[in-house]
Amino acid sequence: MKSALRTTTEELADLYNNAPCGYHSLDKDGVFIRINDTELRWLGYSREEVIGKMKFHDLITDRSLKTFQDNFPQFKVRGWIHDLEFEMVRKDGSILPVLLSASAVTDPDGNYIMSRSTVYDITERKRAEREVVQLAAIVEFSDDAIIGKTPDGIITSWNKGAERIYGYTADEIVGKPISTLVPADHADEVPQILDKIRRGEHIEHYETVRRRKDGELIEMSLAISPIRETEGKITGASTIGRDITAQKRIESINMARLRLLQFAATHTLDELLETTLNEVEVLTGSLIGFYHFLEADQKTLSLQNWSTRTKKEYCLAEGKGRHYNVSEAGVWVDCIHERRPVIHNDYSSLPHRKGLPAGHSPVVRELVVPVFRRESIVAILGVGNKPRDYTTHDVETVSLLADLAWEVVERKRIEEALSLLAAIVEFSDDAIIGISPEGTIVSWNRGAERLYGYPAEEVKVCPVSILIPDDHPEEMAYILDHVRQGKPIERHETVRLRKDGSRVEVSVTISPICDSGGKIIGASTIARDITGLKKAEIELRKLNEELELRVIERTADLNRRSTELSESQQALMNIVEDLNEKTDELEGANTKLKEFDRLKSMFIASMSHELRTPLNSIIGFSSVILNEWIGPVNAEQKENLAIILRCGKHLLNLINDVIDVSKIEAGKIESVAEEFDLYDLISEAVGLVRKDMEEKGLDLQVAATHQQMHMDRRRLLQCVLNLLSNALKFTEHGGLTVETRIMPCPGEALEAGVAEISVTDTGIGIREEDLPKMFQPFVRLASPLQATVPGTGLGLYLTRKLAAEVLKGDILLTSEYGKGSRFTLRIPVRLP
Repeated sequence: MKSALRTTTEELADLYNNAPCGYHSLDKDGVFIRINDTELRWLGYSREEVIGKMKFHDLITDRSLKTFQDNFPQFKVRGWIHDLEFEMVRKDGSILPVLLSASAVTDPDGNYIMSRSTVYDITERKRAEREVVQLAAIVEFSDDAIIGKTPDGIITSWNKGAERIYGYTADEIVGKPISTLVPADHADEVPQILDKIRRGEHIEHYETVRRRKDGELIEMSLAISPIRETEGKITGASTIGRDITAQKRIESINMARLRLLQFAATHTLDELLETTLNEVEVLTGSLIGFYHFLEADQKTLSLQNWSTRTKKEYCLAEGKGRHYNVSEAGVWVDCIHERRPVIHNDYSSLPHRKGLPAGHSPVVRELVVPVFRRESIVAILGVGNKPRDYTTHDVETVSLLADLAWEVVERKRIEEALSLLAAIVEFSDDAIIGISPEGTIVSWNRGAERLYGYPAEEVKVCPVSILIPDDHPEEMAYILDHVRQGKPIERHETVRLRKDGSRVEVSVTISPICDSGGKIIGASTIARDITGLKKAEIELRKLNEELELRVIERTADLNRRSTELSESQQALMNIVEDLNEKTDELEGANTKLKEFDRLKSMFIASMSHELRTPLNSIIGFSSVILNEWIGPVNAEQKENLAIILRCGKHLLNLINDVIDVSKIEAGKIESVAEEFDLYDLISEAVGLVRKDMEEKGLDLQVAATHQQMHMDRRRLLQCVLNLLSNALKFTEHGGLTVETRIMPCPGEALEAGVAEISVTDTGIGIREEDLPKMFQPFVRLASPLQATVPGTGLGLYLTRKLAAEVLKGDILLTSEYGKGSRFTLRIPVRLP
């Protein structure tokens, strides 16, 4: 019996100590009097550390102590308490969450003497609860739309992400079918999805279209999963939806950008702008599109292009290439005034709209964005007649593509300018070489190939010193030193070596090349062969020396002969004979003088080439920069460039006049007759001066007749332009009148008659005593405009020469001082 009792007692003790829950007993003061091994293991204490030494409130947190204090009075009254949560503190300081139930033990008189407690470790339950709370928070506050629905598609839950994306509140949508969110053209998706859910299938990354509460269609990516009970039965489905409208829009924009960049490589600027507008219309759902440039003055629009649909269906009015004053435009330029994108979603209600041009369809709504470069607007892109209101998303889309189009416009302009510059360099008669700061050849044009004999592939990456003779050792260092210091070298005459070893005399100009940051990255070298010029100079010098010597000799001889004449008649006869001999010698000298004249002509021709070639480069480069083909320039730079261009053209005209005069006097200008209409020639000449006349505010009257001419058209046009330009220079008020008249010769057909072309002005006129001087070379009459009107005095002289010697006609002049002049060019209708 005792053995069995002992065994039972041991089993009970083992059961008490190793139970899956904790047991402890507290005396009336809350001191531990008993505790099982399970609870000791949880807390990390030994029995000796706890029994009789620690109170229950020593092992709980402050928050749990308050719970204990709040519930203990009720516990003493009732004698029990169930499922109170406490936070016990382990020996290592960590927290043990427990669920405690306790019962009170009283004496026969009902006095409380102790308590017995059962403790359960609820660590895993607490972790699960936290996870549930976290998951609930994640679902509720997720940016994605998370929706619960029944197997039949009835919405049962709706998070805040769904509210933001679809616009419905949970109260508005829960209990309604999921088809509420589906557009009519996607209605067949709902039964297909529900069938898959009932079969237990998952749907991932399903991209489709859904409808918001406000009717807007949005692109969504859906992940749909079945929801099962613990037994595995499908009780519904969860849908996680992400709004990918912005992502799709960005993808569409990026694809459009890629297509446009590829398109730009092989198409013109007009084609690119039209295609850009077509892309913008598709991306925004618009029916109208236009793209126009804003000039540097920020006041003038240059109308460029419209979308294909716009030109075919909406706007039949002509406008391409027009310049349009911003102040006269309507609401479509509000973005320029406000310097920001402007949306007009109710176009008809705008009080400041100015109406539409004839042939333009009605506008319902529009969006126009400016394109900025630095602080200036350079272009505007507009779209219109979208079926729904334009939004900020549309602004972003239009702005991105408008900016891209302008980038390509700038790139194409730069490419065109670079192509022009490259052509000028490549086909220049001069040798143009690019060198690095170290003196290595990096570019080599055709002129260099002709001058030096090396093809480009042989000399690139070679030192430029291969062209410098050994007897010029200091020249390479001199050149590189100037390049590194950013100093140009102009018209440096020196010697260079050709590939065949021969030497060539050249005039070299070297200019440093800097990058956008001002760092010197190399230099351009322009070399011109001056061998012929040097030879001509030597021959001229030699001829001059010979002539001077001959003059000295002949003078001495004549002096001596003169003395002899005074002495005797015979001496006079001898001198006559000697003079006859000298006549022959003078004829020889005259022959040499003619040769000298020929060399002079060669010299003038050579010098004209020397002057015209750099002038053409100056005019070409200044025009490229002034037109901003290689980048913008400020107003002061434009003014200076305009002066350079104007002076360059003036000097070029002067050189051309001098050369033409030389050719006429030498009889080297030949007449080239061709058939043309006199009316067309007058129209061309008037067109060339019309802009200058408009700038001076002058009127222009033209009374020209149609008449077939057989004449040197180029020289006739030159004469007419000279007369118009001369009249324009000296007319400040009033205007010019151009008239033509055909006068038949007696007894002959009209085609054999004489054509008269008259240019009449209301200018300052000519004094009667000055009329004979008007056609003399290098003569400029004194006048109030002499200081402000440029000229050389060759224009009218050259015009009369051409009229008389090339066109076989003449020029008549009548004038009244202070009232104006009339120049009449009379030429045959047909040259023989």
